[in-house]
Amino acid sequence: MNCLAFVLLIAFTIIPIANCAVPPNDNDWNSAIQKAIAFISNLTNTEKVSLATGVGWQKGPCVGNTPAISRMNFTGLCLQDSPLGVRFALNVSAFPAAINVASTWNRSLMYERAAALGAEFRGKGAHVALGPMMNIARVPAGGRNWEGFGADPYLQGVASYESVLGIQSQGVMACAKHYIGNEQENFRTSSSSNIGTRTIYELYGWPFLRSVQAGVASVMCSYNKVNNSYACQNSFILNQILKTDFGFKGYVMSDWSATYSGVPSVNAGLDMTMPGDKTFGSGDSWFGPALVSAVQNKQVTQARLDDMAVRIMTPYFLLGQDQNFPITNFDFRNSKIGANINVQANHAHN
Repeated sequence: MNCLAFVLLIAFTIIPIANCAVPPNDNDWNSAIQKAIAFISNLTNTEKVSLATGVGWQKGPCVGNTPAISRMNFTGLCLQDSPLGVRFALNVSAFPAAINVASTWNRSLMYERAAALGAEFRGKGAHVALGPMMNIARVPAGGRNWEGFGADPYLQGVASYESVLGIQSQGVMACAKHYIGNEQENFRTSSSSNIGTRTIYELYGWPFLRSVQAGVASVMCSYNKVNNSYACQNSFILNQILKTDFGFKGYVMSDWSATYSGVPSVNAGLDMTMPGDKTFGSGDSWFGPALVSAVQNKQVTQARLDDMAVRIMTPYFLLGQDQNFPITNFDFRNSKIGANINVQANHAHN
């Protein structure tokens, strides 16, 4: 592969832009989709639902976990915070905040930071890095603005694109979050972000579109309502905008306990519920056995369940996680587990 070098002129400063990563093309996606279809063809409906249902809060080594399917040699997925490095683990790096990275206006640094971050997630055996975060920071007091790339949608889009490429260059799934309009932490589970359609496409949705164009594996829907409908059960933003208009081929996961219904959320485009239980530690789920029953009762079609399973498994094959992926070697419930595996390399000096 040839690396193309470019320059970016900003404020009379020439900044080099170069990396070797390119988004997956249609052939890459189609090959992975066919592998996913073949994989799920051997699963029962209960097993297909298990792909979409987290095991529950603090029931696994990662902040989000899907169960293993041993007979298929599938170990389950480890989903782990955060956009700034592997959370709840020792011998990992704390990377610069995204808002600081954005201030460099340097695409190469954005990419290189994300590639190093992805390498540490892979080294710790995390299949999914829960980032980058790309909310627009429209509320100055937003408590998590520093996790994203600022208030300019174009800059957010560039940084998100490079970050997805960097993370996934290491064979780790990136997760674009929080979709969409999650601009404040205050009352985030009850407030409604009322946004016009054009504004969604041109402002708040732009970084997510760029992430899709970079080949992002997953998108996390947010706690808040969008135009008075919860984001994780809003068919217009999930099915119409994200999956149809943007052409997203991966899976939509909920933010942690941002699933507020079963059948309505599934039919609106939610593919995976995290961490699995309705509320932290409740022990019951909107998915799981309830979703199996919903398919049996035809409240959810078989085609929709199969679509969920294929979407979840497609990035797994796209990024080669079926071959020689490291075993998860940390446990956020016990910091001593995996502490001896140091994945920092020379990231502090690059």
